[in-house]
Parts: sequence; structure tokens; C-alpha cells
Amino acid sequence: MRAFSNVLVIAALAVAVSAANIPAAVNRMAVNAGCNDAKITHTSHVLVGNKQVTRTGLSCTLKGMAAREPSEGTVATDPVHVCGQSCTTSCSNVSGILPPISEDCNVIAQAIEIFNGKGSTSFVAQPQTMETLTFGTCSYLFVNFSNDRLEYCWDDMATTCATAGTACFPPHQPFSPQGWCTGSGGLWAAGASHS
Repeated sequence: MRAFSNVLVIAALAVAVSAANIPAAVNRMAVNAGCNDAKITHTSHVLVGNKQVTRTGLSCTLKGMAAREPSEGTVATDPVHVCGQSCTTSCSNVSGILPPISEDCNVIAQAIEIFNGKGSTSFVAQPQTMETLTFGTCSYLFVNFSNDRLEYCWDDMATTCATAGTACFPPHQPFSPQGWCTGSGGLWAAGASHS
């Protein structure tokens, strides 16, 4: 039993050292999405009243899920528009045992309204990247598993992440701490998670 405890401590230290500049909650979400070598590409904040929502972009080599290749014979120069595409919902216990507090997720939904109202109704996720919005116990995520740049709409992110949360968080039983909605072909996923 002691050897097992030592292995856990070493594993925790390895994750902490490899992600020294990444906030713990964001690093945990990255690892949960299969991104073990995350690097922050950008960080910004938006105020919702007196509450600060953090937007973080991460780049990585997605090891947990195989990266998808661009369509054979095509080279995408413009981002592939994935707004409005359907996705399949699933629940996961990878991020712990507790779901996020719904009020924290509601603050993120309000932040998305602010992003959406600032002139840009979408964002572009580079290949093999994650976009996260985090407040308190809740995070909304968009993961680009493809080798193409993907354009995703803010209002879709709000709707998709809320739908994934509704399918997986209380009062749904049994509940999970993470809800995902994976796009057709597995090129992208959006979801809500305990941070």
C-alpha cells in the first residue's frame, strides 16, 4: 500500500512540475481531455458584474484521443465552420466526483453573452487546442481534436455546454462531474466540467 501511495505522490508531482505555469484547474481539464503537455497560448478575463471569468487557450498534443487528419486531398486555409453542427452527449467521472455549482456555470453563460456581443460571434480554435472559460467550480471547454483550424460560435458553446451539463449534472441521477458533447467524426467536443 505504501508503494502505491508513493507512486501517486510521484505522479502528482510530475503533473505539477510539467504544468508549473498552468493553473491547477485548467491543467486538470487539459489532462482529462487527453492533453498531457499543455502550454498556455493566451489568457484573458471578462467581468460579469463583480465576478471574473477567465478565458484560457491551451495548445498540446492530444494523446488521450487520436488526432484526426484533415480530409484527404484538401488543405484548409480558412477555418472549418462547425457552428450549428450536432453532437453526441456523454458523461464522465474523470474530473472527480462532484459536479460544478450551477450558479458558477450561469456566470460563464453570462460571460459568453458578453463575448458574443463584442462584435465577434465566433472564435477560431487552432489544431490540437483547447479553449476554456472558468469561474469558481465550473468550466466550459471546446477541444479541437483535428489538424484543421475550427470556427465555433459563442452561442453554440453556451447551448452545447449547458446541454451537456443538463445531461450529466444534478438533478440527473446518477450525476457526473463532466459532460461532453462530441461532434460528428470526433473532430471536436464541447462540454462543462467541475474545474
